[in-house]
Amino acid sequence: MKKKCLVCRQVKLIKEFSYRKERGNFRSECKECRGEISKKWFKNHPGYQKKWRKNNPVKLRQYQEKHKEKQAIYYRRWYVRHGRKRSKQDRELINLWRKLNPEKCKTYYLIWYAVKVGKIKKPKYCSKCGEKRKLVAHHDDYKLPFKIRWLCYSCHKKEHNKKNKEEK
Repeated sequence: MKKKCLVCRQVKLIKEFSYRKERGNFRSECKECRGEISKKWFKNHPGYQKKWRKNNPVKLRQYQEKHKEKQAIYYRRWYVRHGRKRSKQDRELINLWRKLNPEKCKTYYLIWYAVKVGKIKKPKYCSKCGEKRKLVAHHDDYKLPFKIRWLCYSCHKKEHNKKNKEEK
């Protein structure tokens, strides 16, 4: 079965149109054109999603609950396909590490809170390699919590590897 898109005027297969359950019919524009329309609309209405989430917490929660199980199934399959192996006692190991390293945990939360409230501004570039990446705070001394270097994950890992070799 075929249908003509009212936007691009092309005749396409019916599977290339979104089905609307509430109306019991297919949209008049194809999925591709619908995507372009949506992109333009959201570009012209910045902050709409944030505002909607703030004004509709009950609807948001219902949506999240409805899709929670689907999401769980998706991630279980993803982990099976991509071979990600995690220890079953991960949570216990994290809690144990926290008990053994209270100073590091306290410092971590101090920095996290300072960034959250705006006392510390997180840069966009790694202080070691200069790449624009996601950054983490690195402490050379945990007794000085606000003396930090912002490093990307790879530089941070190298820094810790270097420190571990020196300790041995």
